[in-house]
Amino acid sequence: MEGRILKRSTSIFVVFAILFVGLFVTIELINQKLYTSDLLVYYGAVNDFFSGNNPYINSYGLETGYFKYPPTTLYLFSIFSIVPFWMAQVIHITFLFASLALTFPILREVAFKIFNVPSKKMTWLLYAGTISIVVHLGREFHMGNVNLLLLLLFSVGLYYFKGAALWKTVVPWSLMLILKPIMILIIVPLIVFQQWRHIFSLGAMGVGFFLIPTMHIGFSATLDLWMDWFHSISDHGNYIVSYNSLKYMSEFYLGWNSSWGLSMVVLSILICLLILFKFNRGANNLSEWIIVFLAFVPNFFVTDTEHFLISAPLIIVLMMQLVQRTSYALWLLFVVAILPFSFNSIDFLGRELSTKVDVYAGTGLGNLTLICLYVGLLFSPIKREEI
Repeated sequence: MEGRILKRSTSIFVVFAILFVGLFVTIELINQKLYTSDLLVYYGAVNDFFSGNNPYINSYGLETGYFKYPPTTLYLFSIFSIVPFWMAQVIHITFLFASLALTFPILREVAFKIFNVPSKKMTWLLYAGTISIVVHLGREFHMGNVNLLLLLLFSVGLYYFKGAALWKTVVPWSLMLILKPIMILIIVPLIVFQQWRHIFSLGAMGVGFFLIPTMHIGFSATLDLWMDWFHSISDHGNYIVSYNSLKYMSEFYLGWNSSWGLSMVVLSILICLLILFKFNRGANNLSEWIIVFLAFVPNFFVTDTEHFLISAPLIIVLMMQLVQRTSYALWLLFVVAILPFSFNSIDFLGRELSTKVDVYAGTGLGNLTLICLYVGLLFSPIKREEI
């Protein structure tokens, strides 16, 4: 009976996801704004590469539309070299929809595992999680990025993290890391908690991904291609401005003009707290720390706003924590953080107010507040009873 309830609630959520994506895409098409500029970068780079050209030297679409992803991703998106762009859009949006429809039911199950509660309906988690990132979802579909796919791969890997089948975690996480190497921060808790099997397995998969192009262009050309990628990401911070990165906050709030200074300070604080937690509490909360470090990624790196999609797992488990504690003060802090994080959009706030939220790094500060709140709750545990 319980399983049937879960399946029914998941099926209803899938219908909701279909309606959400269908409505959004329809409006974008009517307004002729389904630009999918990031997808155009993938599409242009893949077609250039398989035509014998260097995919890392030209911009595609926008002036900032340089391809900055590892060479292996060119093969993962190779189908784009044989289809017209409109068909690539259909394929890509279908993948994004599937990722949305699958991710939140999986994250709900992850939350049940983390908090050791019996699987039960709790349909509100699916919709609350979606609403909390709705602005970022809109930007994801508008730009045609792959962050929803990253979120799905992370969620699947985390769901199987404590299982016996190591590959069920390693394969999706290695694909996630090759798609967006900035996700590498999830390795930090694995190192601190000495999860060597996972680390070495991910490393082995990484070597395999590194060598994939050799079967097509040879070893020497592969090395050149990886060097071109390295130069591409090195230049990324020179033409991308992220109001929500610690690099920006460092200069805006502290007058400290440093590319990595504040980022490394905050990362070091998080690592020290993680080590302190390990010695005091043990490894039972490892999955939660992995979620925390994942959510820190868009603050640590200079990247686009839609990357805050990957804070969804943190928001899901944080809401589970707050439901158990029933503290009005904690809920108030959560709401104060979630408002600039979730609803900073011209459609919601108007251009003037939204611009101010951007300038004052509202989304980034909201995300950091959510991280601090959750870390604080980890250090003040309560008995995890059935919700």
